[in-house]
Amino acid sequence: MNSESFAEINKGYRIGDVLQQISLTFKSNGVPTPRLDAELLLSFLLKLKRLDLYLQADRPLTEEESFHFKKMAKRRIEGVPVAYLTQQKEFWSLSLHVASGVLIPRPETELLVETACSRIKSKQKEGRVRRLRVADLGTGSGAIMFALASELKELDLYGIDLSKEALSICSTNARAHQQMLKEGQNRLILLQSNGLGRYLKKASLDFLLTNPPYIRTGIIPQLNREVQQEPRLALDGGHDGLDFYRCILKETIEVLVAGGELILEHGHDQRAEIMDLIKCHPEYHDLECFDDLEGRPRVIKLVKG
Repeated sequence: MNSESFAEINKGYRIGDVLQQISLTFKSNGVPTPRLDAELLLSFLLKLKRLDLYLQADRPLTEEESFHFKKMAKRRIEGVPVAYLTQQKEFWSLSLHVASGVLIPRPETELLVETACSRIKSKQKEGRVRRLRVADLGTGSGAIMFALASELKELDLYGIDLSKEALSICSTNARAHQQMLKEGQNRLILLQSNGLGRYLKKASLDFLLTNPPYIRTGIIPQLNREVQQEPRLALDGGHDGLDFYRCILKETIEVLVAGGELILEHGHDQRAEIMDLIKCHPEYHDLECFDDLEGRPRVIKLVKG
């Protein structure tokens, strides 16, 4: 890390010059998206929109702003993701609180949300008397649940996670989006558990959604340093990356109602292996597969017979 690049950024240094200098420093230190990261960190610190950084390019930084920005920039070079530095991440046009205790929501997971929204809307149009019950296993920050709540009404949403810290972060997001939940008449229930059977009754769910840990244990040390900052619990899928799918396919049968649906996200190279696992569970039918925007396999939907 070139400390001289940071030493130059002091009180009176203009926004435009800061962006230019830090972008170059990030690039020389291997940060994958140097300009974007510089903009995100500076706009967060100054409480400005990214566009306003350019409209106010001649505005000088105060001594305090300079100090805190240099501190954040150094941590970014050390591999700390931008989302953990700002403690916020946008997902489905919602601003979510995140921290090192949860996985950072990915754009690919929006396909899971799209699929779930479509299927839930179809069920609601059937004119059912009771509210639909939807669970998100491994909810983390609650990104999937809050995205659903922004699109759908009158749902009972169950956020399930083993991590107490993750549920605390999810609770923070629930408070931030309390009005949205209220307006949609959606109820949120958070449960600390490593599975489905502890709190949920048999045949109690209409939908089970999950983006489980699916990275092979041996691959994790080879991942980029930003990903390695995220909780191991949310990444490690066992020696072949399929441990959680084996459990989910078995446990979900018990908690889904007849005609209930399991919608899961998976790694782009895991579809064939998961399909083999599904063959061991004849209780499922109406299998559908969905590819993400880059044309890679990403989501599978199953219906319990």
